[in-house]
Amino acid sequence: MKYGTIGATILLTTTMLAAGPNSVSAQCCGDCDGNGSVAIANLVTAVRNALDGCPKDAPCCGDCNSDGRVTVSELITAVGRALGSCDAPVTHTQANTPTPTSTPTETTTPSITATATATSPPTATHTPIRAADNGDGTITDLTTGLLWEKKVGGDGAPDGSNDHDADNRYPWRGRCQNVDADCKDDGDCPTGVACRAGDQQGTGLTAFKWVARLNARQFAGFQDWRVPSLDELRSLRDLDERPTIDPGFHQPGCGTSCLDLGDPDCSCTSEDPHWTATADESDAARAWRIDFDNGAVVLGNKVDDLRVRAVRGP
Repeated sequence: MKYGTIGATILLTTTMLAAGPNSVSAQCCGDCDGNGSVAIANLVTAVRNALDGCPKDAPCCGDCNSDGRVTVSELITAVGRALGSCDAPVTHTQANTPTPTSTPTETTTPSITATATATSPPTATHTPIRAADNGDGTITDLTTGLLWEKKVGGDGAPDGSNDHDADNRYPWRGRCQNVDADCKDDGDCPTGVACRAGDQQGTGLTAFKWVARLNARQFAGFQDWRVPSLDELRSLRDLDERPTIDPGFHQPGCGTSCLDLGDPDCSCTSEDPHWTATADESDAARAWRIDFDNGAVVLGNKVDDLRVRAVRGP
């Protein structure tokens, strides 16, 4: 089962709950902590269990019928509970279509009378859940299935001691020490020669060496973080927002005191340009970037110090 399939199913479900005939059982599917409601964190856990399988020695959040797995239909039910209530079944009724009935007259030719009973469709609307904070410094995009690094400390000042500071900036490429060669990381240099760069924080890292450092310390338990491609980073854009990114990646609490990676209200995105891993095919000195002040996709010089956000997943 793919991340993208589950995310698309959840988003489609929110639309179905607002417009189509659906009936959800009285069981509060998705209330994994027994507090009488289904929170976003419960949905995220249920999605993970659907993708990775239920834990062997612990209750399986989202497994509403206790068959040892979480199915798409169970995720749909859980989303319905998150949007509605655990107190009563969620039922939506669609207006009936006219049904013709035959009424005999005194003549041999019957006349047709159409009758219809209509009920008002639900008026409430729901914003699809897209960005789910996992409480470990990562954010899941339920639309694409990608797992993104969360940024904090959006106060306008870089912090070389914090790999996740939203204001840290790195060049796309550096230079092999004492060797006349460009490099993205140490693998581009001769054995024993380091790739060095003049980054904003004075750490000597390129964007790619910074990601390698995240992998070396197994950030959030993973070792396959990467600089996002142009298409991956562009998928986060929301041109109606400022910065032009999905609101889940820039919370109102962003600022000097926003330093806790585990706080769902603490998430930052700078409006300044961010690197992608996609190079310009016609000019070896340039690569693509995205400016989140206006959402523009622009070519930048690889030696420029720009912000970068790590990603992993399909």
